[in-house]
Amino acid sequence: FRGGPGGVAAPEGRPPPALVRSQLLCQILAKSLGAFEAADLMTRHGFEPPREGELTALEAELRAKRTERARALRAQARSTEGDHRKKAQRYLEGKLVDVAKGTKFLVEPKETAEQRAKTSVSISIVGSRSKPIHDAKKKGPVS
Repeated sequence: FRGGPGGVAAPEGRPPPALVRSQLLCQILAKSLGAFEAADLMTRHGFEPPREGELTALEAELRAKRTERARALRAQARSTEGDHRKKAQRYLEGKLVDVAKGTKFLVEPKETAEQRAKTSVSISIVGSRSKPIHDAKKKGPVS
């Protein structure tokens, strides 16, 4: 025998009674057993029926653990993911290349940025507005 939680001794190879009781309570919650079925299950295993509020406290504890585990998994996924937007990549002649979103093929530009800069011209527009002003008068009676 070895000392289990709460000073209760458990024989070698068997889990301590406190652990068995908590597993049975979790089983009651998982199967949504009623009060009579829960009491019957606990007495069949040599335990007293669940006390009032014990199941609700355990359910709240399990919910808190579940949300904490989900929060940790989300944080881990965010940290390992790095960039949220995944770039579309393909292999071209053994090299990894980025392709435009929604396409399967690499489209190479026809001219480079330097070539485009050589042939581009800036045109300044004289005037305060680029669109002409329309004097739209309403037809009909003026109110």
